[in-house]
Amino acid sequence: MKISRYITSPQINRMLLLFYFLASVLFFAPVFISLSLLKALSWFVILVVFIFSVPEIINGISKRSSHHYIMLIWVVIFYLSVINSLLQHQQNPILTLRLVFDLLPLLLFYFLVRRDYKIEDVEKTIVLMSAIYMIVFCVALFFAPKVIFDNTGGEIGISHERGVARVKLLGSNFVYYCFFLFVGKYNEQRQKKYIIYFVVMLIFIILNVSRQHILITFLLGTFLFLRNYPWYVKPIIASVLITLTIVLVLNSEIFLSMIQLTLQQISDTGIDNIRILAAKYFITEYPSNIASILLGQGIPYSTSEWGKSYWYIMRFYGYILSDVGYVKIYFYWGILGLVGVYLLFSKILVYKFQGRYQYIKYYTLFILLANIASHNFFVDIMFVSIVFYIHYKLMMEKVKIK
Repeated sequence: MKISRYITSPQINRMLLLFYFLASVLFFAPVFISLSLLKALSWFVILVVFIFSVPEIINGISKRSSHHYIMLIWVVIFYLSVINSLLQHQQNPILTLRLVFDLLPLLLFYFLVRRDYKIEDVEKTIVLMSAIYMIVFCVALFFAPKVIFDNTGGEIGISHERGVARVKLLGSNFVYYCFFLFVGKYNEQRQKKYIIYFVVMLIFIILNVSRQHILITFLLGTFLFLRNYPWYVKPIIASVLITLTIVLVLNSEIFLSMIQLTLQQISDTGIDNIRILAAKYFITEYPSNIASILLGQGIPYSTSEWGKSYWYIMRFYGYILSDVGYVKIYFYWGILGLVGVYLLFSKILVYKFQGRYQYIKYYTLFILLANIASHNFFVDIMFVSIVFYIHYKLMMEKVKIK
């Protein structure tokens, strides 16, 4: 009994989850360690967790839980990715499985259920991971323009066109999550330390210099911050925040550089926005049939013949699936994929979160909105699983109370 309690203790759970988080970001991919070795270790960790979760996948069918059924649909979707890539584009199933590996963190839900993680333990581990990320980010920023963390194998550099060295480091999604988490905690406890915490998170979000993410985070964060204030106070606080924001934007080299870059891009592309053109191409012009419309094309691997044709389209026309998130979902998995996304998020959006858990809905909205002109569903796929698990856990606790 003592050994059993030790193995399932909160400390062990947090350590396991932290190691999984580190593996999911390739341990930040320092250049002095072989990237192939880091990827192999990451895949091994993710695969072991998935195998450990298989009994929960099987047991979930008998639990008659809608959460388990929805996740089971995604297991089927991932399986169909392999089949569709083979049947429609003759892509080697092994290559497709390699790409599916990157999506397996969506199934972290099963691991969390099987280990019966407390919500607080999940949140604490995310906070710790965000702290580690910020330390690593500062180190990377200090050494810029020299690249010391690189998950691309030398394909990226550090640009200064946005007013600050743009460090591309895996793990920024932990900071975005913690921003909403700390705003939610402030709403509940009204402790000033949480204002400091979410302001620090916002600073690092700004230093990532992703324009749409900064805007969406600020707007949703403001709505969440104002949520529990009386109606007559909200306009006053909103006016102060807007004024401070305008002053900051007009006096910040970072924001001015991003505005200038946006205007330059609009001038270069004219009325034909490249994202709109990409979405139109992949929906209406890319070769398709009934099977691909319903179940998707599959996932192109860069070195396969199909993958090479996609990379040609990307480089020659500038049409990138990662710039049009929902179209990317449709391209990979068809209407079934879009239905799967709806099932994942609709349960969260219609649920009435109470107290500090109100942040879950706003963070979910962040993923959904950012996925319009980016591919946050894929980037934040592990966090989709986490918020889905928190919703499941809250539902189970409500059932127990009844």
